[in-house]
Order: sequence, then structure tokens, then C-alpha cells
Amino acid sequence: MGKGKTNYVNGWVDFSIHQLFQGMREEKKAIPQGMAWTIISCLDSCPDVCSLVAQSQPLRLSEKDYKPLGRTIAVKTKNLLNLEHQKRIFFGFDEVWFVGETSLNRLLFLVGLEMALA
Repeated sequence: MGKGKTNYVNGWVDFSIHQLFQGMREEKKAIPQGMAWTIISCLDSCPDVCSLVAQSQPLRLSEKDYKPLGRTIAVKTKNLLNLEHQKRIFFGFDEVWFVGETSLNRLLFLVGLEMALA
């Protein structure tokens, strides 16, 4: 890890990802820089989210709309908000992480897994 300031917040929210995204759309505020990208690390109990992009009808994304990160994917949060609004993607056993633009060009450590993001 290099020198520099790291902004990290963790915690538990008492609502679903779907409810969070609904609220974000209703607020109609700009997405904070630290939430520019959403990393989806588990979708419907499946930790191999990359394999779901081609299989899941609601998650159909073109190659330009996401970045594969090992078995996870990163999607621009604003695009994911629109996608979730059109057809619900998140139902329960899902896991997302919000990161800023610059975080996608660094080495991230998530849930004990190293993922080189380029």
C-alpha cells in the first residue's frame, strides 16, 4: 500500500440494496465521487458475478458498460441505478461495494481477496 490518505467507511445498513438505489434515484442528487463505481461481488448468492452478465436477463450489459474484476464486476453507479430502475436486479443475498474512479486504478482488498484493477 502506498502512502496517502485512505478513505474507508464500513458499517451495516438496515435496508436492501434495492431500497438504497430507489432512495438515490428519488433524491435526484449527484452521486458522490466516492461512489462513482459499484463493484458487485455477489448477486443472488452467486460470487461469480462475471458469469452472470451473459446469463442474467436483468443484468445484461454490453462490454463497454462494465469492467470485469476477477469474478466480480464494476459498473458505473449511475448506469446501475438506471438498470435497477428498469428491471429489478437486487433481491436479497447480494453484495456491493462503492468506490471512486481513482480506486479502480489501484490494488483493492475486498473480503480477503486481492483484485488487481486496471
